[in-house]
Amino acid sequence: MTINWNNIRALDNSQNEGFEELVCQLARNESIPNKKKFIRKGKPDAGVECFWILDNGAEWAWQAKFFTSSLDETQWAQLDKSVKTVLDKHQNLNKFYIAIPNDPPDARIAGQKSMLEKWDERVKKWEGWASDKGLKVELLGGVPI
Repeated sequence: MTINWNNIRALDNSQNEGFEELVCQLARNESIPNKKKFIRKGKPDAGVECFWILDNGAEWAWQAKFFTSSLDETQWAQLDKSVKTVLDKHQNLNKFYIAIPNDPPDARIAGQKSMLEKWDERVKKWEGWASDKGLKVELLGGVPI
């Protein structure tokens, strides 16, 4: 099924807000073992749109970014900022989903880095940041929900 994300319903006159709401509704309905409490956040959001607290106190969080094409440096910087913020503000985080409405290209052309390769490099960088803080966080996403 092909979805034209540019047709997503706006919320408060913003497609970004509409995408964030969709991600949160899907996160709320995820089948998560031992889930205890779901929290949907407003702005500012400490790096996440929503998160589940599990029975053991662990957190699974979601960040939504309405980036509909290959990411540019400004968008990568926004993702870096979100990851830094969530690692600072959510000390019980152990899963972090980043939802973007974009299939990352992976053409594997010599001399060029695909978006998927850049994504994988960024995930390693972010996991290093988590490790530096004594956290073990599984970073997931980068593919359409």
